[in-house]
Amino acid sequence: WQLGDKDLDNGVLILMALEERKSRIEVGYGLEGALPDGKTGRIQDEYMLPAFRQGNYDLGLANGYKAVVGEVAKEYGVTINIEGGNEPVLVTSPNGEAGLWQVILWVVFIIFLIWLDQRFLNGFLLGFLLGQLFRGGGRGGGFGGGFGGGSSTGGGGSFGGGGSSRGW
Repeated sequence: WQLGDKDLDNGVLILMALEERKSRIEVGYGLEGALPDGKTGRIQDEYMLPAFRQGNYDLGLANGYKAVVGEVAKEYGVTINIEGGNEPVLVTSPNGEAGLWQVILWVVFIIFLIWLDQRFLNGFLLGFLLGQLFRGGGRGGGFGGGFGGGSSTGGGGSFGGGGSSRGW
């Protein structure tokens, strides 16, 4: 996967399994100080799960991402300007309809994710998702085992540092 720096072991991975109704934040050893298990659990409890329970999965992931980025920024002593900080964001207008600006924002966000995938994962994630989308046959399984640790091969660090899992 090559998440984070191999020497610093500072990768973070946010997972959400929709059908299993579970989420997990995996943290490399290098970020255990900034993101201990209790803090990743609190991030899920306060920022992700309330939105997931309402079916707002994109909002839950965005809120979790913002909270994680905020904590990592503190660890490295940098300032990152994220709209709304770590506060949950409103994704619909008062009448409940998505606005044009939200569609544009999502398109830009998706393009940014594709760029990150190409830059850091050599297109692995996009290829995997497209392969899953267009493959024939029956429905595959979900997450087989638990959300255990493990280590990556190649350029990234391991994810044995910690993390937390939650269900909703």
